[in-house]
Amino acid sequence: MAENKTTEKKESLSPLVRYTIILAALLVTVISSGAVWNSAQLAKIPEQADRALIRTEVVDMVRQELGESWPRGLSTVQGITVNESPDGYKVQVRFSINDTGADNLIQTCAKEDVLCVMKTLYQSNVPFAYIQMTGTLPVADAYGLVTETEVLKCSLFSTTAEEIDWKTIQGDDLFSLLDSLWWHPSISIY
Repeated sequence: MAENKTTEKKESLSPLVRYTIILAALLVTVISSGAVWNSAQLAKIPEQADRALIRTEVVDMVRQELGESWPRGLSTVQGITVNESPDGYKVQVRFSINDTGADNLIQTCAKEDVLCVMKTLYQSNVPFAYIQMTGTLPVADAYGLVTETEVLKCSLFSTTAEEIDWKTIQGDDLFSLLDSLWWHPSISIY
């Protein structure tokens, strides 16, 4: 009978004892691994916060320059990608060009948008490797189907941007200095 009382008492304490043993084993494992506190993680947290802040600042600057309008039912800013590289941030902006109807006015509007964004970004304190911009417009295909289509692709690398006097440059001048420039065949080049 004495054995039964001891057995009953052990069974009622066993969950508590099991948890205590598991916690002790985990504590011993963590301490013996030597990775109780990794001081390098503390330094990475502000860097990650800084990167997120830079991305947010870039997005805000682009949205401020291009505006928040909705031409043709599309947001002016269709997308912004900000990626890091050893040379600085790589920014890709996709935007809808204000459709005024005339090709030369479309180009003028697109050039002004590109100038405003690149000028603002390159004059900021953020190090950029390059900025690429893609402008879209509705374009009819051979069958008459109209879809929002990329009609402008251009990019400017930081090495080229460093040589530009951002205080005086105009849209046409910037477009002659871009590292890459492509217009859709439906847009007449003036």
